[in-house]
Amino acid sequence: MSTITIRKSQDNSINQNIYLTDPRLSLKAKGLMAQLTTYPQKNNFTTETLTFINQGGKDSIRSAIQELEQTSYLERHQNRNKTGQLLPTEYKIYENPYEAMATHQKNCAAIFNYGIR
Repeated sequence: MSTITIRKSQDNSINQNIYLTDPRLSLKAKGLMAQLTTYPQKNNFTTETLTFINQGGKDSIRSAIQELEQTSYLERHQNRNKTGQLLPTEYKIYENPYEAMATHQKNCAAIFNYGIR
């Protein structure tokens, strides 16, 4: 069973809402993000749970998840056990696109390492 984990940039209930103004996201993906980010960070979901609490169906949830992954709001990890068998997929949802955060961190590290002031 796949698990969806929320990674909030701040540990409070204030939602940054950056994704709501992202023109790359459809209304369906924005709605799923809004729903997921309203819950505390400790909550985990499964695709089956999301299908149950929403009316769109499994294919609709999957397409929204795929859209969030393509726009870097979601990171997918497919793990395997020691014998190489597939384990459940792990998804991590970010309020900000995770690639943008990684790029920002690299830029800050480069400035710090080179002594640019």
